[in-house]
Amino acid sequence: MALFTFIHDDLREGTDELVKTLYAQGVNVEILSGDNQDSVNALAKSIGVPESAARGEMTPEDKVKWVQDRSKTHITMMVGDGFNDAAAMAAADIGIAIGTGESANLEAADVLIPGDDPRLISDLLTLAKRTHSVLISNIVYSVLVTLMLVYAVLAGLNENLSLRRTGP
Repeated sequence: MALFTFIHDDLREGTDELVKTLYAQGVNVEILSGDNQDSVNALAKSIGVPESAARGEMTPEDKVKWVQDRSKTHITMMVGDGFNDAAAMAAADIGIAIGTGESANLEAADVLIPGDDPRLISDLLTLAKRTHSVLISNIVYSVLVTLMLVYAVLAGLNENLSLRRTGP
């Protein structure tokens, strides 16, 4: 999974913790920003993202193209907080708007995280992974029970489940 995030001039508290947590969860973090490349590199360094994963001076169209290209080989998540991120959020597999959410972001995003705490993104990923695990377990359990019941009917172990009439 690749996370594409736009971080504006104001660095949100907890962003560095979020980046560490995402890396620990196996998520690749990249920065897409309209700011100049030197500023984006400095920001990347301060939060633990390699400069090779920091892309500055990107227009909204550049962000969309980048997300579309990445989506060909990765599951992409675009996190944005401004109008310029809406199109890229819509192009990503998962779009997350942070903050109060401008109307364009709300329409483009799959998820709105109200407030300014970006650490909620890692909580969201943890919850999604746990939900996926439960879903897979339930499907496997359901298939096994169904197979056991079909076997019981076909083997004649439990005729109550079959459609065969046993009386007048």
